Parts: sequence; C-alpha cells; structure tokens
Amino acid sequence: MYYLYDEGPPAKQSLIAFLKGTRNILHAHAIAYHKIKEHNPKSLVGIVKNFPYFIQKEEGKTWAKVVAKIADKFFNQVTLDMIRTGKDPFIPFVKKKWLRDTSDFIGFNYYNVANFIHKRGNFIDLEMKLPNDKRVTQMDWGVYPLGLYKGLMRVHKELKIPIYVTENGLATLDDDFRQEYILKHLIQVKRAIDDGADIGGFFYWGAIDNFEWNEGFEPRFGLIGIDYKTQERIIKPATKMYEKIARSNKITVELLEKFDLSESK
Repeated sequence: MYYLYDEGPPAKQSLIAFLKGTRNILHAHAIAYHKIKEHNPKSLVGIVKNFPYFIQKEEGKTWAKVVAKIADKFFNQVTLDMIRTGKDPFIPFVKKKWLRDTSDFIGFNYYNVANFIHKRGNFIDLEMKLPNDKRVTQMDWGVYPLGLYKGLMRVHKELKIPIYVTENGLATLDDDFRQEYILKHLIQVKRAIDDGADIGGFFYWGAIDNFEWNEGFEPRFGLIGIDYKTQERIIKPATKMYEKIARSNKITVELLEKFDLSESK
C-alpha cells in the first residue's frame, strides 16, 4: 500500500512496485495454499485483504470516476482476479491455473471510503472521508457503513466463498461513537447475509489499544483501553455492548432506539 501513498516504508511511490508486491504476495499465498493442501487436504486456507470503498467509482464527476475505477482496479480487483481466475496483471490474456481458486475463504478488512479530491497544485489527492462528514475518527477517517455492505456483496458475487470480516473498527475517545459505529456496521453485515453473502464471522479491531503505524499510541481503537503509564486495562461500555451482541447473536431493539438506528437499512 505504501508504494501508492508514500506514507511509510519503503518511502517511495511506484505503481510498478505496488503491482509487483501484490503479485508476489499472491504468488506466495498460492504456493503456501498448495503446500498446506498437500499436507492436509481438509485444511481451510484463505487470505486477508483490505477493501477500501472507492466511492467515486459509482458517483461523482467524470474525472473522479475514471481515477477511482483505475485505483480500484489496482488496489482491489487485481487481487480478486488472481484468486478467481489466476489472471496475472503483468501478463495480459494469460491465466495461471495454479493461482486460481487458492482461497477457501477470504478475510475482508474495511474501515472507510477512499474519496478523490482536487487541490491546487495537485491533479488528485485522496481522503478517507466524504466532504460532508461532520464527525471523523482520530485517524481523520469518515464513517461509511454502506461501503462495507457493497464490498461484501462484491466479493460474494465474484468469489462465491465464505467471507470473514477480519477487521472493522475506529479510533476514538468517544465511546458512544464507537458503539454507534459497531452497530451501523453490524447492520450492514446482517444486510449482506440476508442478501446471500456467506459471512463466517465478524471481528472488531481491536481488542485493546495498540501501536498504530505512523500515528503511534495516540489512536484508540481498542474495546479495552490501556493507560500506558500504569498499564491498567479499562473495560469500555462498547465492550459490554459487543459482548451482549456476540453472546446473543442479535442486536436488541433497545440498542437500535438508543442510537436512533431503528430505521437503518
């Protein structure tokens, strides 16, 4: 990813390097898949991918749609194509059988939209929020639960394999915001299940506050907070809410009404 956005190691931008890195990861995964199957054919082997929702692929100005479709192709579709058909982005019209169907399931990470904006001096710039977002996370990300539903349905239709939401969460000091976020995204997961997606599980990111790449320890993603001076663990209200939902496998009407989500779709 950092080959595209230049926000961390290896500290350079290169589309070719990004595609090579993607190909190398998927080749390594396919090799591991076949080796594991040789050892134990009944093993379930899958891969995890972050799927940002490039919102302007479907809406927005013409130039933004074009840019978003290209970015989505490189960032999302290349992976889906290689898993589904064995198509290699560097070898047009050639499909490698040993790359095809090398995931028994897929892990689906989702946090936000990817939104292209125009700024003076730049042809494009990328924000992980929408222009009208009034509330953002500590990562300066907006909240767009519908992108989770659309992404899940896309992967379901293309791969037709079980999907696990392996990461979904937000960094915030406002625990009401966290609870509302969880509820809104679980509603979209339920919607995808109702529409035929085979969702094997949902995992909130993360269990505890953590070190977050370039941002250090400031962002608070955890259901369980950490006082880094004393190492005390703090059970947040969202933790108890999430526990009740997980144990009962349902969201109560009271919770929906509390956050004014009773009419959510």
